[in-house]
Amino acid sequence: MSFLKGKKIVIMGVANKRSIAWGLSLIHI
Repeated sequence: MSFLKGKKIVIMGVANKRSIAWGLSLIHI
């Protein structure tokens, strides 16, 4: 259970970093 929860947090963290990078690239254009 805790393993799945941790995995979900990691996936959300990666998606969040990706969306932040995408937002920054849009700002720089």
